[in-house]
Parts: sequence; C-alpha cells; structure tokens
Amino acid sequence: MSGQFYENYTLEQFEVWSILYRRQLERLRGRVYARYYDDLEQLGFSAGELPRFSSMSPQLQALTGWRLEAVADFLEPAEYLGFTARCVLPATTFMRTMSELDHCRRPDMFHDVFGHTPLLVNPGYRAYLGLLSELAVSRVGDEEVIYKIANFNKWVTEFGLIDELGDIKAFGAGLLSSSGELEHALGDGARRLPAEVQTMVTTPHVRAEFQAQYFVIESFDSLVEKVHELSGLLDAAA
Repeated sequence: MSGQFYENYTLEQFEVWSILYRRQLERLRGRVYARYYDDLEQLGFSAGELPRFSSMSPQLQALTGWRLEAVADFLEPAEYLGFTARCVLPATTFMRTMSELDHCRRPDMFHDVFGHTPLLVNPGYRAYLGLLSELAVSRVGDEEVIYKIANFNKWVTEFGLIDELGDIKAFGAGLLSSSGELEHALGDGARRLPAEVQTMVTTPHVRAEFQAQYFVIESFDSLVEKVHELSGLLDAAA
C-alpha cells in the first residue's frame, strides 16, 4: 500500500494534470454520459490543483459512502475487487508524463481519479459495483471465476458505453481519461456491441492497447440485472 506524498509532486506533474483536465473536459462534450459534468462538479475538481486524497476522500464518502485509498500501482483483480467490496476505490498517486498525454499504458492518478470517482456519484453504477464486488468476494478462491468477473467488469468500468436516447456515449474510466481511446471507441474503427453478459465474459480485453470492440449498456440501472445474469452463468458453469 502507499500514501499520497503531495509535497513530492513536480511542476511538470501539475502541468500534466492541468493540460489533461482542461483538454478532456472539452473533448468529452457531447460524448460522455449525461450527468458526468454534474457528478464531477460535486467532487470539487479543478484544473489548477492535483487532487488531495486527504480532502477528496471525505468528500466522496459524504456523497456516496465510498472513500479513496492510495495504492502504489496496478492491483490484481481479486485484490482490486476486495477493495471495492468494502466501498473503497483504490487509486494510484503517480502521474503520467508529457509524452503519454493521449494514452497512458498504466493506470495513473488522472485515470483513477478523473475517470473512476465521478461514476461513484451515480446510484445505479454504485449499486452495480457493490453487488459485483460481493459476488467476487464470494468466489475469491476460484481464479478462473475471478478472471471471468474481472473481465466482465473491465468492459463496464473501463470501456463502457451507454445508449442515451439513441446516442452512444462513453462512461468507462479508460475512455474518459484517454482522448486517444475515446476517439477510437466512438469512431469508425471499433465495433459497438450490445452488452450481452456471455459475450462480455468470454471476450478478453487487451491491456494497454485500444480495444477492437466495446459494449453498450441500456442504462446504469440495468447493470444490477447484468450482475444477476453473470452470477447465474457462473453457477451454471460450476
């Protein structure tokens, strides 16, 4: 585990945050789920200051019942879902470099905080993640099952798209925090498929690369039913 040592951030890291924050707010217009900007505003983000976990976490907890916890790097699926089962969002504290503005190969603080925390303000998404995490904890001794749960979750949490009155919008953190992947997911180069549980479980995602396909949910409230479908699928395969 790790802490956030705010005094160690460099001027370049502040500049990277500022560039990314301002740029993504513009690039997401018309491409992001309807309440994103409202959710972001409630968390007190700004372009001029890197998030302080010591103040953001209590604010997040007051709004949602969830809190942030600093971690050193990427977590394996079982460990990550163990955090989220306790209503804790693990977040890295390092920042990408200037050369990685369009797409960072590792989940940095911009990805974790800018991409993931606003979604927790959404009750439907929050209910989904809590229920999915409980399912994962109940199966934690079975590596194959945990892989299936985590793979399904990647298509939702990182790469998710939503159909809003016929318009396809992004909500996954990997899309919200990466201008390159956002363009790819909503452009002509990627397939956009209905969020069918069996297909999502069996379609592997490619780490640190753009995906060949993305899955489109009907609504955030529909995600809880997807978890029940996933649980039934896992039981049938046991």
